[in-house]
Amino acid sequence: MSRKRELIAKVLPNGLPFADILNNNAAFVAMRRRRFSGIPEFAERIGLYRHLATMVGGVPIDYLEFGVWKGDSIRSWSGLNAHPESRFVGFDTFEGLPEDWGSDHPKGTFTTQGQTPSIDDTRVSFIKGLFQQTLKPFLASRPLISWVER
Repeated sequence: MSRKRELIAKVLPNGLPFADILNNNAAFVAMRRRRFSGIPEFAERIGLYRHLATMVGGVPIDYLEFGVWKGDSIRSWSGLNAHPESRFVGFDTFEGLPEDWGSDHPKGTFTTQGQTPSIDDTRVSFIKGLFQQTLKPFLASRPLISWVER
C-alpha cells in the first residue's frame, strides 16, 4: 500500500461515508442505464399508466389498488381500460394512515373522513378496511381474471 493510502487509512479508518455514498450512487446509475436503457422514463404517473395499458392491450383486467386516497390512480386506470369485463377495486380505510410513516406522513395523513371517491364507473368498487383484514376474504370470494391464460 502506498504511503498516501496508509496515511488516509490511519486518519480515516472508516473511510469517507460521503464518498462511499457517491460511489454507490454512481454504480447504481450505471447499472440502471445498462439494464433499463430501452425502457422509457415518465415525468408523471399517467405516462407510465398509459404505457402499461398499451402493453396489456384491450383485454379485461383486475386492477387492485392498495391505498386509494382521492382515487386519482384508479380513476386513470378505469379510463385507460374500457373493457366491460375489467374490474377496478380500491382497498383503503379512507381514515388515513393507521400509523406514522415518518415525520412527513403522520398517522391520519391521506384521510377522506371515511368517504370513498366518487367515480362514475360501475366497474370500480371500494373495500373499506385495513388490507391485512380485507384482502384475503376478497380474494376468497371471487376468482380473478387471468389475462396470462388468454
